[in-house]
Amino acid sequence: MDLGPQVNFRPDATMGKRVVPIVDASNVARVSSEKAKLDRLVCLLNRFKQIALNPICIADANLWRLIDHGESYEKMVAARTVLQTPAGSCADTFIIGTAEQLSRKGVLPYLVTNDRKLAESATPARNVKFLFVPWEKEELLLFDPALEKLAEGVG
Repeated sequence: MDLGPQVNFRPDATMGKRVVPIVDASNVARVSSEKAKLDRLVCLLNRFKQIALNPICIADANLWRLIDHGESYEKMVAARTVLQTPAGSCADTFIIGTAEQLSRKGVLPYLVTNDRKLAESATPARNVKFLFVPWEKEELLLFDPALEKLAEGVG
């Protein structure tokens, strides 16, 4: 499950800015589930890789205690695929700070979260919502706006 470091950014064709998704990893892993699921986070990150967008993925420090495959998750943290916030802090603060700093550098940040409070507080960033839809023995992952539009800089 090692996705490697996430460092490449795709240019935004319409605005002359790079598009950088900032993933609320804790929100993704815990959405619609009692137990945080690593597979959901990996699925989301893989979808971004498929369209050549490499997100910055930030998680609350306590996610390692809540997630179902803790050892694999720790490997992602060690590889810096997931950036874990310091103990006792809230990932939202770091997600907003990252969006603000990237915006000042001319980058177009998109927050990937269903957390309405976070999305509303991150003024320089746009929001990408997601939904895992149960389908037979798997889950479909949908985005609004669609990731392909985001990659084209149209979202």
